[in-house]
Amino acid sequence: MRLYQRGAETFTGKGRSKRPDPRPWWVAYTLNGDHFRQSLKTRDREVAEARAAELRREIRMRELGIETFSETRTICLEDLVTAYELELRRMGRVRGHVETVTKRVLRLLGTATALSQVTPQRVSAALQVVSDGGLSPKTVNEYRSALHSFYAWLVRTGQWGSNPVAAVARQADHEPTRRRRALTEDELRLLVEHAGRDRGVVYLTAARTGLRRGELRGWRWRDIDIEGRVFRVRASVSKDRREATLPLDAGVAEALHTGRRTLDPNQAVFRTVPTMPTLRRDLEASGIPYETAEGFADFHALRHTFNTHLARAGVSLALRQHLMRHSDPKLTAGVYLHLELDDARRALDVLVVPATGAAAVIPARARL
Repeated sequence: MRLYQRGAETFTGKGRSKRPDPRPWWVAYTLNGDHFRQSLKTRDREVAEARAAELRREIRMRELGIETFSETRTICLEDLVTAYELELRRMGRVRGHVETVTKRVLRLLGTATALSQVTPQRVSAALQVVSDGGLSPKTVNEYRSALHSFYAWLVRTGQWGSNPVAAVARQADHEPTRRRRALTEDELRLLVEHAGRDRGVVYLTAARTGLRRGELRGWRWRDIDIEGRVFRVRASVSKDRREATLPLDAGVAEALHTGRRTLDPNQAVFRTVPTMPTLRRDLEASGIPYETAEGFADFHALRHTFNTHLARAGVSLALRQHLMRHSDPKLTAGVYLHLELDDARRALDVLVVPATGAAAVIPARARL
């Protein structure tokens, strides 16, 4: 394959000096013994090279008798995104998750109208715009994951041949996007009492199971065995897409049993899960600060609360990792754990100091 510009050079005089001519780039290639010339419809060399590389792959696929996705190439991108949205709903994904993913995919696609227009360079530029808008590296990576999943679906279903997002690196993300704190036992009790019956049981459940907001929304009565004090997190609502069966706190089991209004196993356990503004109002009514030096008390902080209270109760790291459904114990032991100076002081109180002869083993310099 040869890349060239028609009339790109003109020659004047005896010295035959060159003068560039900004005309569109073309390619010349051979397919099945026939010679072809094709305009790449761009004056930019980098764009022309990218389009030529894509054409080269397509020609190679044709030589091998492989589908070249010519039909998909003519379909509007928005129609493909709509089809992807329907597929996510068919798979049982939570409505809020589907809406978020769809919006992020459309935002990154921007003004592109065809799959062939979305190159790794274009994806990188779109992600940079998102990052420059003030979003954290974690959120930018979630945008990338949304578009990556969209193209992975296209490749998996035979609608496209490659995933341009795979060539785009993730942003470095070493710190949690927001520093959260764990509520104390007294704060949790006040929040549950002042929030009222419906919201209070949601807060209690979140702080005693570690379930995320989306998982609470997707909870159904068929997922809970109140008498056996066991509950299930279905893969379709779980963040890591893995099913888990976990023990249910006795207080939560009693609260759920008391407040149950239906015998339909397919009904949602909670009619609604409080939004962030609602939680902030409940915190204010309870006299609990939303932000302190330790961090924020948002809804996800209730998951931090669950892990921290388990640690204070002496639950091992391995068991806490299992209950939190973490793939990495570093998350359980670090990001989601909020022990304070008082916890360390109580730990030291269990040490036994010899009743006699203690002064003999203490260096004289330290006996001041």
